Amino acid sequence: MNEYIKMKLWGVSFWKHLFRKELISIFENSDPDDYIELLIYCYNKYSDMHPEILAEVFAEFKTQISRPISTEN
Repeated sequence: MNEYIKMKLWGVSFWKHLFRKELISIFENSDPDDYIELLIYCYNKYSDMHPEILAEVFAEFKTQISRPISTEN
C-alpha cells in the first residue's frame, strides 16, 4: 500500500460519508493481494474513529480477502 492511499484516507477521515466512499473506491481499484495490508492498516489507524464503516466495507470485500493469496513471484 502506498503513501498516497494513506494520505487520501487521512484527508477524509473526519467525514464518515467521505471516508466510507474513499475506502470503497480504494478497494475497488486495488490489487486483491493488497487487501490484507489495507485491512490491517485501516484497523490499526481508524478502528477508534470508524469501527462500523470498517466492518461494513471489509464485509463487502470479504470474499476477495479470504481467497488464497498468490505465492507466485
